Amino acid sequence: MNSSTRYTQSYESRERAQHWDSRADLVIPRRQEFLEMILSVVAVAIDCDDLRVIDLGAGTGVLADKILQRWPRASVVCVDKSAEMIEIGSARFEDDSRVLWLQRDLAAPDWPAGLASPFDAVVSSLTIHLIPDDAKRRLYRWAFEHLVPGGVLVNADRLRATTPALDEEAVGGTDFLS
Repeated sequence: MNSSTRYTQSYESRERAQHWDSRADLVIPRRQEFLEMILSVVAVAIDCDDLRVIDLGAGTGVLADKILQRWPRASVVCVDKSAEMIEIGSARFEDDSRVLWLQRDLAAPDWPAGLASPFDAVVSSLTIHLIPDDAKRRLYRWAFEHLVPGGVLVNADRLRATTPALDEEAVGGTDFLS
């Protein structure tokens, strides 16, 4: 079973999506620190209060929530493949006009169809590694073509070093930003 299949199966029911949402901080070491690092990178790169962000693989909107707490005048487009995650995230934000939810498969070539751009920041956490390499290339190309001048792409994902020893040396084998 490949990682994309596991990803799809992990969230195919509302109960599984809720279970993930309630346990993610236990499953992902240093998750909150990891999310704060994304915010720090965006803050260094972008000097405005009303930034426009797209969160790829937004899940239930945890990162979007942090973005809106830090930049209350921001807007976030949350993209996720899972209808169940989007349902939970939509409930989290109720009718907040700063958040737009879109169900899209990032592996599909047409996933960005109809998206208004540009964006100040394209962010993603623990998602892009799940899509095939050709889709990654398309996604990165799209991101750079749809960022404002000086905009930033922050992909916080699980990466492995070239050897197990280096992997352990680099932050104890936990997550990195790319």
